[in-house]
Amino acid sequence: MSLSEPWTEQEKQIAGLAENVRQMYTVVEQEARLVGRENIVIGGLSQGCATSLIALMGLIQPVGGYIGIAGWLPLVKDIKAAAFQATDTDEQKSSSQMRAARSVQSALALPLSPAHGECGFAGTPCMLGHGTADPKVVVKHGEEARDVLTNLGANVTWKPYADFGHWWKEPDTIDDIAAFFLEKVSMTVAALDGKGQGPEDGIVFALD
Repeated sequence: MSLSEPWTEQEKQIAGLAENVRQMYTVVEQEARLVGRENIVIGGLSQGCATSLIALMGLIQPVGGYIGIAGWLPLVKDIKAAAFQATDTDEQKSSSQMRAARSVQSALALPLSPAHGECGFAGTPCMLGHGTADPKVVVKHGEEARDVLTNLGANVTWKPYADFGHWWKEPDTIDDIAAFFLEKVSMTVAALDGKGQGPEDGIVFALD
């Protein structure tokens, strides 16, 4: 697989993606029973971002938030082909969300969302960050993931890091993640510093 064109030989990636996504879902469900889904944040860096991002797309129910850095959206061509048939009305946008989710679920042999149910990714606040000078996963892939999610009605915070390469940028990315927790995921300061006592302390950041 080439990270400059990460969707090449996509069929060879399916089995590994499916296995990793199912493992993530197992962890999410275990933690949800302890702290509630609204207190779970999933995400990843580079290939971990790709794996967690496709896991986000296949979620049946939302979680508290998603953070992806320097990655791309696997199966993006299939998702766009399935989803963007018509998006002129709110009802059609909802249908597009469902088509996108079910295309991922079908490709990875995951449980299918109910035909008229909710889509997990649509109800999950997302932060995507990417260095504009990333030589490994070029920024256009991060921008494409941003655009697909945004056009599907997801709540996306986009953080480009000017002239930066392939990793998180310190302290900028850490500061942006903290702000995302507080502003979009409704995490409390107590939860972030580990001094709280409530269920909001159960923050899960699954980095693949």
